[in-house]
Amino acid sequence: MPLTPQEEQIIRNTAWLDHLHEQFEISKKSVGREWSAVSVRQRRAICFDAQLRPSTYAEMTLEEMQPAEREHIRQSVIALGMQSLFSGGCDAISWQAAFRCAAAQATPEKNKRELLSAARLRQQARTMQHISHAQGPRPIGQ
Repeated sequence: MPLTPQEEQIIRNTAWLDHLHEQFEISKKSVGREWSAVSVRQRRAICFDAQLRPSTYAEMTLEEMQPAEREHIRQSVIALGMQSLFSGGCDAISWQAAFRCAAAQATPEKNKRELLSAARLRQQARTMQHISHAQGPRPIGQ
């Protein structure tokens, strides 16, 4: 059965969203990788400035931290003038959005199947509605 124009558009939109997700994943991995590459001494100093327990947080990855904790880390990196440690910069959007996207992400294949299934159900509902209107009203019980 060939795809309808609506289904084709859904597939194109899903592919675009997958592309955006990949870009956020690259950003997330970059920030996380760069945090891990910072020396333990520097991470402890950043954690101390962020008022987070250095002995605990200096050993954690950014992915393991809560969003508020990552934000404190980001602000301390800026306050200490250590932005050069992160190639992607230290703006709030690139740090927080990348991690939010990863946390909320479902598998792309599952999303495609769900979108196509929903589109098919809507099309079937429209077809059934068209058929019932074409036949006109029927008496109850017949």
